Amino acid sequence: KKEDRVYFLVKNNSHPIGVIDFTNIDYENKRTEFGIYANPALKGVGNFLMKTILNYAFDVLKVNILISEVFEENASAVKLYNRYNFKEIKIKKRNDKNVIYMELKNENR
Repeated sequence: KKEDRVYFLVKNNSHPIGVIDFTNIDYENKRTEFGIYANPALKGVGNFLMKTILNYAFDVLKVNILISEVFEENASAVKLYNRYNFKEIKIKKRNDKNVIYMELKNENR
């Protein structure tokens, strides 16, 4: 019932392939954070999930900026974000691990 977040189970032909979420949706400043969680038993669904995220965020939520956090050691996620023109905006330590904050502006997609 909170207006600053939404969660989706994403399916392909009724088979769950992952979960995406949008949190801290800021309609005034037109930005949101998001999460992407692919079903680990499936390969190659990251692109589908990312396209779904971009379409929903920019076309439905009408935000201009997407922000995500990813552990530096998660090379496949970092590669996926880079493929979609996300830019690193900062790095923070969390539990002795580096967390990369990545951002995509609508005009750069």
